[in-house]
Amino acid sequence: MIRRVVALAMCTWAFLGVGPPLSAPPASGDDILESLRSVKAPRLMARLERVADRIQQAEKAEAAGDHATAAKRYLEAARDLERLLEENPGFSQADLVLLLVGRLTEEAGSFDKAGESYARLVEEEGFEKSEYRVSAMSDLGDCRARGYDFQAAVKSWTRVVDEYPKDERAPQALLKAAELLECDHRYTQAIVLLQRFLEMFPKHELAGKLAYVLATFHEEAGDGTRAGEAYRWFVKAYGGDPGHVTTVMRAHLALGKLAEPAGKQERAEGHLKQVLRLFATRGLEAGSKAAEVAAEASFLLAESELPAYRNIEIRGDSTRQKKGAADKIRKLKELE
Repeated sequence: MIRRVVALAMCTWAFLGVGPPLSAPPASGDDILESLRSVKAPRLMARLERVADRIQQAEKAEAAGDHATAAKRYLEAARDLERLLEENPGFSQADLVLLLVGRLTEEAGSFDKAGESYARLVEEEGFEKSEYRVSAMSDLGDCRARGYDFQAAVKSWTRVVDEYPKDERAPQALLKAAELLECDHRYTQAIVLLQRFLEMFPKHELAGKLAYVLATFHEEAGDGTRAGEAYRWFVKAYGGDPGHVTTVMRAHLALGKLAEPAGKQERAEGHLKQVLRLFATRGLEAGSKAAEVAAEASFLLAESELPAYRNIEIRGDSTRQKKGAADKIRKLKELE
């Protein structure tokens, strides 16, 4: 298990699959001490040794399943670092100490306290050029989200993008903000963030997937017109990409569903039939997600043809009855 207290790892959507941030603080208690040894005062060194020892004790307790003791040791280490800053206001590595206080208290489960430490690094004068400020800004969003202050979380994450648009964390911050807004059913605001993502990072590995997600957000927001435009744009942009074939099928399925209530039956059938053509011509396997999409399209096509089947009448003289029966059988085979 990777310790948040000793790494600047980002909390991201599971599907991101991106690497760690550009800069990272120490990876262990000993490394923390080594990074802070630029101050040679013996009194401070003794305190830093104690902090490193408490962190190691916490990690051992956590490994043994004693989470209560681990949390207690993390908080003790954090308090030692806070006292160090109080007694040494000009400490040269105060930014790193504040970040570590946030990490330690967050590891202990005290998210409000961690947020206070991150906020100091973000807001207080003197830290504007700190290499750790962007990490604190992003982590502040994480803490606010854990405390269910979603508005503050989104604000922190979007601030990362506003102030550090070229930082590796920027796309992750936008996606976390959009995801949180989606979970809170605030689709209109989520749409704005996804559009911004696609404008800022058009070559990102997730651009294709998010272009489709953008269309679904429009649909969830009740804007069928913009949803249709977004789905069509996605099909045009990624229709020939083998890596997006299943998603393209989903887009055609969605377009078919949008067209039918609007009275555009022929267009709806065209999209649904395109789903089946893609499944048949791209060598997709039965039992796959693509097969499920194709099955739904088949059902919708059959359902749309049922009225025509029912309207075929078998009556009149024998010739007309035979023709009606033949038409009904033919239509039934089409439905199958």
